[in-house]
Amino acid sequence: MSRLTLLKVVQNYLDYVDGFTVDSIQDSEEAQQAANIAEHVYYRLIDKNRDTPSRMYVGSLDASLDTTKPCILRIPSEVNRIHDSVVSYNVDTDGGVFWQTVQYISPEEFLKVVSISTEPSNTEVMEVNGIPFVILNDRFPMYCTSFDDEELIFDSYHKGYDDTLQESKTRVLGTQSVVFLQQDDFVIPLPDRMHSGYCDAVINECCEALRDIQKPTVARYANAFMAKMQQSQKRVGDKHAIKKKYGRR
Repeated sequence: MSRLTLLKVVQNYLDYVDGFTVDSIQDSEEAQQAANIAEHVYYRLIDKNRDTPSRMYVGSLDASLDTTKPCILRIPSEVNRIHDSVVSYNVDTDGGVFWQTVQYISPEEFLKVVSISTEPSNTEVMEVNGIPFVILNDRFPMYCTSFDDEELIFDSYHKGYDDTLQESKTRVLGTQSVVFLQQDDFVIPLPDRMHSGYCDAVINECCEALRDIQKPTVARYANAFMAKMQQSQKRVGDKHAIKKKYGRR
């Protein structure tokens, strides 16, 4: 596997425009500016395609810190995407571990699944954005969804064991952003197949921002690459459609 470093990206740009040769991104003002643009292009690419980073995240969800919302947990800010929308909850009641998958469903499906009234004795009301949701309070969660891509709302919790869903009892697998370092030997965390397109995007932006020149060919390549990378920016819930009927009891 080839190693595409930040210095190499900057050198590629300077070679393309017949700029001064540098051995470090600190050797010239233009090289430093190109390195900053390379960072900007990288993060823009991540925004377009949250599965791009190679660093995996395995951890828990974050507590909502609101005891009036026992069935809400937050997606950690450092997580780009939860893989296949899979959330697990530890349902063991004796201090051990037994992971149960909590199925992610669309908001529309979730509204059909949750209880429609508080008539049963095992229900209570939890408000979300001022809207009352009826949740079960005697069962570990089976379903979850997200209305804002920041919080996950679950259909139930078991108050016989906890006052709210516990972040320590959750597990998710996802991708996590790699911090971009302004260092010569920083390896751009992209797969080999994306190196050419990424370099084209950096060269194109550097030409326009630093040289005020248009390069139609490289611009066409760069735009095609960025368009290809475009996909849903949702962090959870956009991978699979659920086609099944849901039973409440």
